[in-house]
This record gives sequence, structure tokens and C-alpha cells, in this order.
Amino acid sequence: DINVSKGDTYGGTTYHAAGAIAGINGGTIENCVVKSGSVVKIYGDGSKSGVNRVAGGVVGWNMKHVSPEYINGDPSYDNLLGLGEIINCINHASVEAKGRRQSKGEILSAGGIAGKSEMAATSDKPDGSNLHVHATLIQGCANFGSVKTSGKTGTAYVGGIAGSGISSTDIIFCFNAGAVNAGAVASEDNYNNAFIGGIIGSINANYCGSELLWCANAGVISAVNDCYKGEIAGVRAPEE
Repeated sequence: DINVSKGDTYGGTTYHAAGAIAGINGGTIENCVVKSGSVVKIYGDGSKSGVNRVAGGVVGWNMKHVSPEYINGDPSYDNLLGLGEIINCINHASVEAKGRRQSKGEILSAGGIAGKSEMAATSDKPDGSNLHVHATLIQGCANFGSVKTSGKTGTAYVGGIAGSGISSTDIIFCFNAGAVNAGAVASEDNYNNAFIGGIIGSINANYCGSELLWCANAGVISAVNDCYKGEIAGVRAPEE
């Protein structure tokens, strides 16, 4: 079992990330199976506000990191961006992200394969043009474990495969059969947004493009609050 209550600060934000294989992945994880009976849980003790808590059956945060020091003046930046790939993996563990504060700075993300799958940072090329970055990838994966958020939070993302893919992620040929539940209590200032989907809670195609292709969900989806909910995606922002 994996239980995490502390984390690191990244880009000025504190992240607590837990996964059965890796808390944070910037490479390729392939052909892994997380057995049934296992538990991956991320939780807070309420002592620190403004925390992102991320839990995934295989990986907590699947990341493609774009580092400005490599980009600015370095022509080889294309080889230094990391991969952020999860391929042909299966999860049977139960996954939970638990919060302790009802505030807008609190974010929970839980997914059967990855809690978050997205790009970490961006910058421009030295010539001032926009940097094109290939998305993180979850391909050929399946989840059979339950996935949920619980406790108190400001915003919650929950998905059978990934909780959130706010910036640039591709999810292809994936299947979820696990129950998905957004159980975290809404914040009192009505900031709370819950995004819950059989495959992903929220995916955004506006930022470097994202694809959600050939996926299926057979898991039951439920929530304690009003939320954005879908059999495949809770919200998918279209590409502009």
C-alpha cells in the first residue's frame, strides 16, 4: 500500500503525489500491473493550505517538463523535454485523494492510471516563436480499481484513467471498469468545481492540443455534489 501525506514545492505550488509505480513520471512506464488488494492514497493533515494532492494507480503525476533554461539559447531543446508516457499498464488497486480544507487553493486529482497527466511548464523558443510540445501519453491502459476523492477540497478532478489533463495530454485505447466517485465536500465559498469522468475528469485541447481516442468506460460514476460529469470526460475544452 502507498500512503503519502507530505510533498514537494514545484513552480511555487506544493504537490503531494502518490502512485504505485512512481509519484512523478517524466519518462516511459510500460507493461506494468498493479495487483488487486493494493491501496494508493494521498491525504492532508490540514496544516498547510494551497496544496495539490494527486493520486494515481500507476503514477501520481505524469509529466512532460519543459525547462526554460534548456530552451533559451539551446538548439537541442527538442531532446530535453522528457516523455511522460504510460503504455500498456493495468491497475487493480483502489485510489483515493483526500483533502482537509474547503478553500479555493485546495485541489484533489485522482485517476486509475494517473492522477494528473499534463505538461508542467512552457516557454518560447529563442527566436520568439511558440514552442510546440507533444502531449503526455497514456495508451493501451486499463483500470479495474475504484477511484475517489474524499474529505474537503476546493476543486476535484476524478477519472477512471486520469483525474485531469488540463494542459496537453493524449489518452488512447484505454478502458475503465472501476467505480469513480467525487466524494469531496464542496467549499463554503462556492468555489468548488468537481469534474468526474469514466476516463478523465477534465481534458483541455486548447493548450498544445489533446486527444481522447478509442476509449471506453464500464464503471459506475457518482458524486456527492453538483459537478461536471460524463461517461468518458467530465469536461473537454475544444481546440480553438
